[in-house]
Amino acid sequence: MIRHAFRRSLGAPVLTCTLMRQGIVVERRPGVRELIPYTQVRAINLQSHGLQCGVPRYTCTIRAEHHRTLTLINNDFVGLARVEARDDTYRRFVTALHRLVEPHRASIEFTHGSNFMSGLGWVLVVCASVLLVVALYLLGTKGVVTGGGLGPAFAYGAFCINAYRRDAYSPEKVPANMLPRRPV
Repeated sequence: MIRHAFRRSLGAPVLTCTLMRQGIVVERRPGVRELIPYTQVRAINLQSHGLQCGVPRYTCTIRAEHHRTLTLINNDFVGLARVEARDDTYRRFVTALHRLVEPHRASIEFTHGSNFMSGLGWVLVVCASVLLVVALYLLGTKGVVTGGGLGPAFAYGAFCINAYRRDAYSPEKVPANMLPRRPV
């Protein structure tokens, strides 16, 4: 039995998730429990979101039958602008989850990354490119175009496309960059 508990935001109740033999027991409010059987899990998506209040943030989104979605985060909101990392329990929970759903892997899509963030990267790259072409056209030969903020927008867009692209992975080999690092 592995348990991971956290608050999604300040003032939110503690969300407790427990891996049991038959499935994931989710307690959204004290005394209100729901079971998500492993046989009903349809997708698992892992993401790394950079820093949140100075602490690295990771998420594991589990999509099950009947449009049920459960999103786990490695951080716990403990006060105003105070976040505590629950890296060890999060890492153990996600790793054990992959072992427990292994017999049902044929019906589960395992992905990491975000279509939204990758799409945002494409929007930034296209917008920066269009603005550069427009600036070159409007200025003609009247001056040198430095690009201003277009270079950083283009670079960040390219970073988003590469870093956040949604890719499939094998449940036996959870991508290391989608889990908090182990303390050294």
